[in-house]
Formats: sequence, structure tokens, C-alpha cells
Amino acid sequence: MANLTAPRDDSRQTGDLVEVDAGTNKIFHGAAVTIASNGYAHAGAPKEPFVGVAQESVTGGLVRVYTEGVVSFNCAAAVGVQANVGKNVALVDDNTVGLATGNDAVAIGIITKIESTTSVRVKLR
Repeated sequence: MANLTAPRDDSRQTGDLVEVDAGTNKIFHGAAVTIASNGYAHAGAPKEPFVGVAQESVTGGLVRVYTEGVVSFNCAAAVGVQANVGKNVALVDDNTVGLATGNDAVAIGIITKIESTTSVRVKLR
């Protein structure tokens, strides 16, 4: 490619809130969002690339997701204990996390606070 010979719009985003294409999928506000093998965003599933947490509910089209920040997720009682603060978590479903264990776990962030035995705060990665 050659160097620019005129200004160009770089469509810059700050990166903490981005749009991803959901195809025809339904995604609810607050859901974890992952990318399926077809390249479209959908309600979060384990072992898929994590892109963020939905800022809005959509049925198809573009969905805005937060890629940074600290958010609440449901968890199993065994996860919601103080000894797990600082540990990596992975998705169980679109609103639940578990400890990221095994080679195929996709860590989405770390536990920063235990809200209850069934809810944790997670700093997204």
C-alpha cells in the first residue's frame, strides 16, 4: 500500500464501547456477548471469543458492547467466596461465570469483589 496523499477518516472509537454484528441473533442488555463460529455476536457461550457485555437489547443488527469495566455476574456458590478474589473467570452462560480452569477455558476477567455467594464483580479483560 502507498502512503496517504490526503486526509482520511479513521473512524476511531475509544474502545470501551464498540459495535459488533449480531446477525439475526437476540441479545439482552447486560448479557455477556461472544462470537460464534459464523462470525456473528450472540448471547455468551463457554469457550467462544468474548467481546464484552451488551449495553442494549437487540434482535439482529449491530449491538453495542462494553469491552472494559467492572460488571456483576451470577456464579455458583463455590465461586462466590473471598478466596477467589483475583482469580480468572470464564463464562458458563450469558450471565453466569465460573472459575477459568483447563486449557480450553476463555478467561473474560478477574473477580474483584464477592457481592454474595451467588454474585461476583468481574473486571473485564
